Amino acid sequence: MLTVIDATAGFPAWQAANSTAGALNDDHDNDGVSNGIEFFLYGPVANSGFTALPTAIPAGGFLTLTWIKAGSYSGSYGIDFEVETSETLSGAWTPVSQGVGADLVEITGNSVKYTFPSGSKKFARLKVTGP
Repeated sequence: MLTVIDATAGFPAWQAANSTAGALNDDHDNDGVSNGIEFFLYGPVANSGFTALPTAIPAGGFLTLTWIKAGSYSGSYGIDFEVETSETLSGAWTPVSQGVGADLVEITGNSVKYTFPSGSKKFARLKVTGP
């Protein structure tokens, strides 16, 4: 069951709806997805316990990942959230610039899409730090 909360109240209201006082990096329901990512995806809706994450989709010879952010999420790319890539899961993560094309993040409406470069062996993740 989803519970709608005040869209203007932001992360604290989301925390109250999900009975957690955890920070953005915490994982209140131990599902492997941080509170910040769940808030980014659900906005003013309480998490149902299942977090749908993107899968790699082939498009025009490239692989893409697309996250759909909640319409009420007011954060800005590069400040409150960003896509990062790494050559290995244990290596350093590098922020990806916003733009259109391979190895860039394209934001259209509520879609946040990362396109892997052709033939790349990179990992990508969404990092949410606010608002």
